[in-house]
Amino acid sequence: MKKIGILLLLSVVILATSCKKDPVNPQPTKEELITGDWHLESFSTDDGMVIIGLAGATDTTTFTIQSKNENYQLELNENKSYTASGQMTLVQTTTSTDPVEVEEISVDTTSSGTWVIDGDDLVLTSGDEVSNNKIIELTADKLKMETVTADTVQEEVFGFMVDVVTKNTVVSVFKK
Repeated sequence: MKKIGILLLLSVVILATSCKKDPVNPQPTKEELITGDWHLESFSTDDGMVIIGLAGATDTTTFTIQSKNENYQLELNENKSYTASGQMTLVQTTTSTDPVEVEEISVDTTSSGTWVIDGDDLVLTSGDEVSNNKIIELTADKLKMETVTADTVQEEVFGFMVDVVTKNTVVSVFKK
């Protein structure tokens, strides 16, 4: 009986120590997913608006933008630095004019700075400029962001100071 007890105890010890647990595959963090080289697939806005105000009167122009000929890269490094550079053509359609006006604008840009994930935002900082980009979708090979802008400047037009307000929501889609 003593041998059976020892054998049972030994069996329990062997079974308990020999069972392997399946390795846990943790989900990658946003920082891990977003780090790397991203290539722009599309850049668009459907709700662009320019409001010009003079002496209480306003004039509003609406527009859309769609990119084409994208050759633009965004490199997000592990050390939280970034470089963005490239070219694209923006097709701007002014929808509040009759007839509708279509203009193609060539863009060639380079910027660099730092990046950080803040909640659902990718925040890019370059000098004094800060860009908050809401992450709509992030996978191992796709990054979709939304950037809302609203800028007000004063400009001199025909000797008068006018307020120019620009508002739009830009959607950018990148692939690795």
